[in-house]
Amino acid sequence: MSFQDPISDCLTRIRNGLMRGKVEVSAPYSKVKHDLVNVLVNEGYLKSCKKVEEDNNKASINIT
Repeated sequence: MSFQDPISDCLTRIRNGLMRGKVEVSAPYSKVKHDLVNVLVNEGYLKSCKKVEEDNNKASINIT
């Protein structure tokens, strides 16, 4: 799956998860997205985020 704008995709995943009442959402990993989510965590908008390595050599960000 190809994303036109990966930053807005990440923010949309967070927003949709919030609207659905989810505690945790995940997004494909990139350093820029990880840094962006860390800023949101530091500012108090999100609880935490962590990079998770998957079996097939792909990483994702789990956002709480």
